[in-house]
Amino acid sequence: MSEQLNKQDIMINLPGVNAKICMTRIVKGDESSRPVVLIPGNMENARIFYSETFKGFAPYLAKCGFTVYCVDTRGKGKSFPNTSKDFDYTQKDLIHDLLEVYKKVDQLHPAKSQVWGSHSWGGVLVNCFLLRYPELISKIDSLIHFGVKRSIQAKSLKKFMMINLGMKYVLRLQSAIDGYIKPHFFGDESESRSYIKDVNSWIDLGDFVCPEDGLNYGEAASKINLPRGLYIAGGNDPVLGNMIDIEYFIKECHHKNSEVWKMSRANGFLEDYTHTSMLTSKSAVDDHFPKILNWIESNSNT
Repeated sequence: MSEQLNKQDIMINLPGVNAKICMTRIVKGDESSRPVVLIPGNMENARIFYSETFKGFAPYLAKCGFTVYCVDTRGKGKSFPNTSKDFDYTQKDLIHDLLEVYKKVDQLHPAKSQVWGSHSWGGVLVNCFLLRYPELISKIDSLIHFGVKRSIQAKSLKKFMMINLGMKYVLRLQSAIDGYIKPHFFGDESESRSYIKDVNSWIDLGDFVCPEDGLNYGEAASKINLPRGLYIAGGNDPVLGNMIDIEYFIKECHHKNSEVWKMSRANGFLEDYTHTSMLTSKSAVDDHFPKILNWIESNSNT
């Protein structure tokens, strides 16, 4: 079936800066089919959602009739330029970039509601984007978040090594030395020093407030109804996608029209999925991808 899929890179110019972000469109046949937009997390690119041989979540949805857009966020993947000490950006910049993604997809599919999905911190960006631009919510049918949380409350040696020592100390030191974050210790992509500083300011429990302009996302969420959402936790994801942290994020987003799945053997899934294997495992296409497809199509506004 893979030969039936087409892949095309679409570059989006970002206003006010000499930069572009890349959306990789994966589609089978009719390009006017319903759009799905997928946003990766920190220090990763759009390839978390697809392989060059058309394996993964995005090709699966494309084979099922969707037009899928896998986004390389600013500075990463096929976006231009790549992150460096001379190309710095903030978390707010990435949230604003999602508006350009939305507008481009709406231009390509003006009569279609959009489905947005994410992995890890990408879901934080997506929810913040919608809370910052609530007038767009009516055009978003649903959200699918894999391993998405903001703060990390879990206490363990692994958490201490990855977050307290890694994210907060090693990456901060590397940022001071190199001027940006290289993927020596975490992930596959570089990140800017300002962006990682913003992320670190949110990892600990505290106010859900933009560190740049003071927008209180928690307060905004209390007055806004986000699109229906599906939050997915891995059965073997104790730090980066812990159920406690995912449920806390849902609560602080006041995301009432949502549900949570924990993908573990104890809950009837084929694996105890990790933070990345929930998207990359060979089991996924026969295990939870069809369940997610059924969730998208049930009670859809389209």
